[in-house]
Parts: sequence; structure tokens; C-alpha cells
Amino acid sequence: MLIFPELLNCKPMMLPARNVCSTILFIVISLQGIAQNNFKATGRVIDFDTRQPLKNVSVIIRQTKAGTVTNDSGYFSLTLRSPDQTLVFSSIGYVHATREIHLQEDNKPLTIEFKKKANEQLDEVVRIKKISK
Repeated sequence: MLIFPELLNCKPMMLPARNVCSTILFIVISLQGIAQNNFKATGRVIDFDTRQPLKNVSVIIRQTKAGTVTNDSGYFSLTLRSPDQTLVFSSIGYVHATREIHLQEDNKPLTIEFKKKANEQLDEVVRIKKISK
């Protein structure tokens, strides 16, 4: 049972070329405006004592799930949605570092110096034994 049988007889509408071009132009301009709201933070993470680059350091934008890790040379690059953000740097064996950044158009790369944690003793040791039958 059809409620609106006249809908079956409708013909496709042909839009004038000017309307299609105007719509495409509007979409392109909108996307360009969105892309300009991104800012790029770059830098390098090094060991405070040895001055050597640190690889696989987590770089996270605070209060988000966005982040990256440093490469083998300690460098990172991260796209931000606003120029004022807080980055959290963490790696096993090092004290976490937090850096508030305020990006500008002539943004210079950041240098983050990581200090090693003091030797910490574990409170517990878990031993796992594989049992074969």
C-alpha cells in the first residue's frame, strides 16, 4: 500500500550549472578555512645529563587523546587545533614533563630536556610460572 503514489512519477531535477559551481566553491572555501585553524608544534626530546636524543617518548595534548611519539632522533611533530595548548611528555625511567606552549606564526622548534627518575625499588615482584601438562 502506497501512501503517496504521485512520488513514483517524479522526474529528477536538473540543477543549473551556476548553482552546482556555487555549491562547490562554497565547500572548497569552507574546507580551506577549517584547515587554517591547525597549528604545528615541532621539537626534540633529549636526556638532560647526556644530551642524547630520546626515542619513543609519548607526546600527548593534555585533556585529549591526540598525540605522537618521538622518532629515533628524538624529534616529534604534532598538529594542534589552537595555538595555546599544554603538552605532556612521558617515557619509562624519566620524570614526566609538562610544557605550556603558545604558538606563533614564526614558531621555533621546542627542546624538551628529560631528567631520569631516581632509582626506585619495586614493592612487589610477580612471578609467573608456565605449567605444562
